[in-house]
Order: sequence, then C-alpha cells, then structure tokens
Amino acid sequence: MSTSETTIEQAGPWRKARISTPEKDREALGLSPQAERPKRRAVSYLRFSNIKQAAGGSEDRQADLTDAYCQRENLELVERFHDLGKSAYHGKHRTQGRFGDFLKAVEAGQIPPGTVFIVESFDRLSREQVTVALQHFLSLINTYLLEVHVIQVGRNPSVYKAGAVDTYALMMAIIEMGRAFGESERKGVLVSAAWQEQRERGKPVGKKGGRPMGMHPAWLIWEAPGKWLEIPERVAVVKRVFDLSMNARLGRCELAVRLCQEQAHYWGRGKNWTASSVQQILINPAVTGRLDPRRSNNPRAEAAEDYYPRLISDEVYLEAQRVSSARRLGGGRPTPNYPEAILTGIIWAKGVRAHRGNSHQANGKQSLNYGFVKDNKTKYLALSRVLEGLVLDAMGQMVNSDFVATEADEKRAELSVGIAEMRRLQQESENRINNLVTALATGKTGEDYDIPELRSALMAARMDRDNFTQRIMALESEREFLPTDGIDVRKRLVALVDRVADNDPAARSEVKSLLARLITRVDAIRADWPEWESRANGSLEGILPDWAQKVLDKGVTIFSENGPLEPLMVAIQMRNGSRIAVMQDKHTVFLMRPAEPGKTSKSKNSG
Repeated sequence: MSTSETTIEQAGPWRKARISTPEKDREALGLSPQAERPKRRAVSYLRFSNIKQAAGGSEDRQADLTDAYCQRENLELVERFHDLGKSAYHGKHRTQGRFGDFLKAVEAGQIPPGTVFIVESFDRLSREQVTVALQHFLSLINTYLLEVHVIQVGRNPSVYKAGAVDTYALMMAIIEMGRAFGESERKGVLVSAAWQEQRERGKPVGKKGGRPMGMHPAWLIWEAPGKWLEIPERVAVVKRVFDLSMNARLGRCELAVRLCQEQAHYWGRGKNWTASSVQQILINPAVTGRLDPRRSNNPRAEAAEDYYPRLISDEVYLEAQRVSSARRLGGGRPTPNYPEAILTGIIWAKGVRAHRGNSHQANGKQSLNYGFVKDNKTKYLALSRVLEGLVLDAMGQMVNSDFVATEADEKRAELSVGIAEMRRLQQESENRINNLVTALATGKTGEDYDIPELRSALMAARMDRDNFTQRIMALESEREFLPTDGIDVRKRLVALVDRVADNDPAARSEVKSLLARLITRVDAIRADWPEWESRANGSLEGILPDWAQKVLDKGVTIFSENGPLEPLMVAIQMRNGSRIAVMQDKHTVFLMRPAEPGKTSKSKNSG
C-alpha cells in the first residue's frame, strides 16, 4: 500500500496519531467494512454571570460550539445545564443554580460513569478559589469517572479522565482556574473601591454619570444629567401618610386602611397598603433628604444631609417618630407586673424542679405561687409568700450561726492566725538582729571588734527575718483574694428581707441571686400529701434527701398544739455543706442539722 493511499487520524493532542486503512482499500482486499463507532452520552454546561450578556450572544456561542463538537466527535448530547446570569465567584451556581443540580445528579448516579461532560472553559465551570474549584473538578474525574472536555475557541480541545491526566495538563488546568479567580477577585476589588468612593463623596454620582449605586427611595428616579426627580403620585402619598399621622393621629394599621379606602397609589410588592409598608415610609430618614448608609457595610460611613430632595421637615419627621413611639408604649391590653419568683432554680418537689406560677384569687387579684410537673400534669406546691417566707426565715435564723459559714470564711480565719504567728516570729528575728549588730559594733572598751560567730548569727537572723516577711506577704495575698461572698451575702440578705415582703422588684431580683450563691437545693413537701402521711413506710424515698429523712426518724415533733403543719417542710442544702431541715406550722419554725462525727446535733426553736 502506497503512502498516498493512507490517512492519518488525529482528533486532538490527547490521542496519538494512528494510520488507518481507507475504506476502498479494505473492500479491495476483501475485508469487511469498518464498524461505525457507537455514540457516547454527553451533557453540557453553559453559564454567564450577567443576564445582560445574553444580548451579546454568549448563550448562542457556547451552544453552537457544543453542538459542533458533539457532531464531530460522534457524541449524543442528552442534557444541557444552563446558568444564565449566575455568578460562579462565590459558588452561587453550585448552591442556587443548575450546576448544583448537575452535581446532585452525578452523586445520585443519574449521570453514569463514562459520560462526557462538555464545558467551554474553566471559568464557566468555576471562578472560586483554586483549591475549591480543583476539588470539584477532580471529584468529577476520579470519584464519578466522568470525562471532562474543555472546548475553548481557538485552542485544541482538552480531555481529562481518570488515569489519563498528565502533569502538564493538570498544571494548565490549575493555571486556568487561578486566572478565572483572579479576574473575578479584581472585579470585586474595583466594585468595592467604587462603593467606598461613593460613601466618601456623599454625592449622587454613579458609574459613567449614571444612576448612583445602591438602593434609593422608591418615590425618586435618577435623571442622567445628575439629579434626582420626584415621582409626583408617590410623593403625594408620602406627604399624605405624614399628614394623617400628625393631624389625625392614626396608627400604622389605621393608616393602611385609610390609604386603601382612598385608593392611594401603591408601588410595593403586594397588592395594597399594609401596616408594614406604611411603617417603612414613616421611619425612612430619606423623606428629610438624609442618606443614612448602612453601618454593616462601612462602620465609618457618615450620614449625608440634603442627599435627596426634601419632602418633610425635620420637625415633622421627629414628631412623627415621637407619636409612633408613644403609641407603641401606650394602648393595648395592660400587662400584669408579677413579682419575680426568688426560689426558681433551687426549689424541688417530688424529685423534679419546681417553677413559678400565677393564680387568680377570690378578690380578682393575681397571686404568685410555685408548682411542678409530675406525670405530665402541673401540680400546685405552695404560695410564694408561704414558701419564700419559710426559706427566708430559716436563712435569717442562721445569719449569726455557723450554718452559713463558708469554706472561704474558715480559710480566712486560718490565714489570719498564720499571719499573726509569722509577724511574732518576724519581730523576734528583728530583735535578735538588733542585739547582734550592737554586739558587733561595740565592746566593753568601746573599740570595734569582729567575731566570726556573731557575723554568722547575724546573717542567719537576717535570712529568717526575710523569710518570715515573704511568708507574711504570701499569706496576706492569699487572704486578699479569697471570695467574700459568705460575709457580704449574709449581710445583704438580711437587709433586703423586708423589701422582699413588699414585692420590691429590685430587692427580689437581688435576693434571688444571693440565695443561689448560698443554697444548692431546697426540697419541699406538703403535709397533706399521701407520701407524708405514709412516711413511716419509706414513701419519702426520692422526695426528701436521706439526711432529712434521718432527722424525721429522730422523732421530731411535727404537730404542735395548734394542729397540723401548714403546710410545708423544706430541706435546705447549703453550698458550704450545711444541711438544715425546716418545719413550719402556724407558730413554730425548727432549725436542725444532722450530727457530724465527734459533734452533737444542734437545734434552734423560734416562736
């Protein structure tokens, strides 16, 4: 076969040149005709960032290029994915566009391995940072086994598939991705700089003398020579809104109804005026000609006066804001001002945390109480004045006792004793130093003399003095930084008890904080509960702590001459480890603490 009768097939740099036998030579040799290559499935992706690019033929150019390539390479284009006017700089085409639908279809297996994915260039595929763009690109090739064909005009097509991407081709892909990201980043910087210039100028200057960037009042339009023009029918509505607000004293809901009745011109998204759309006009400083830039975009931005045409005077605008605020503060159904529940967070009943509640009294007034949820039902515990009074009475009884002595108080006392001892030893060292100095300086004859033993003793005495001084400083520093909550909380609590009974909001709030710093937990039980009546049979398990049950086992009288308890017993666990069981009837409160090893139990009784 002569050289002139052979053909060289070469469809691109990814495929090695091969020599094939012409069809007529095969027939002359008695060979069967070459089988036609089967068509392979292909999908394409088309994208441009701005919808205005559609008028420039970007969509048609990419579509025509894809169709010609499929015909030449014997590909069957089964689906096209289009993102028209969708930016790829921040990945919106992935999160909000059709490219995201393509990725989901690939992940779901709807686009099988071996499918050809055609894109005009890498900047159509992504303009994100190289690391992000490269990750998605390689996942299509290596994970989902697609063939990516880049068919940019003026260049030979490039094919990327698993196991057939050489180093040079991968480097070129990375360079293209970097170029795409760099172009978008530069555009972003230029746009940001333009916005910054707008803010600094404070003048309505747009790109090439056009409309200023950003959002502006809907009742104005921009005229090319460089000024704002009012839309008469919209300006009339704005003035009408302020007139009705000031003179008729209408609220925003009433204003919306009135505007609908008057069939006032409406330019919003909905069908007619609403309270929200009226409010947007009333609070917009642009009616006074003022531009108030968003601080979120530029914290240093300053407002610009006389930026827009003035419609309303400053006095009318400010008065409208005052009237609107006064209307919001007044009117409506009055909200009852309930006192704060000072035991929430530390009070428990039947093993669950109790909460505040409100009940209606016979006289029609609201009363604060405590309740708890058990078996999906809310159950009553006690009135706040009874339960809070019981706990506060107990705390008042303990103010001058060791029940509320905290670990910090005990440590402070221990450090004070140590400091006093160190000061005594320091003074003894100082006296010894003075005696040694005197002995070294003078003798019986008044002449100076030097005795090595005295000098050694003087050095040792000075070292002892310095050591005692350092230890005193360390102990004083440790004592200074000890928390003083134990002392301060007790004194402050006693001072606030009377104000709490008068439902002083500030006092109740402060007492709640103080109790939380003194008390870990308070368990309450009512004397009319079945568990209390059958307590001898162990029914208080899980309702009262073990130590409180042991107090009851000691035979404490729980019924006085005045009758049964009314109605509570509480077991208080202090943060310093003290435990106090408090039982109350109409006249008596008992304060007790379980006996500790080596000590006898203490009790107090106040009538």
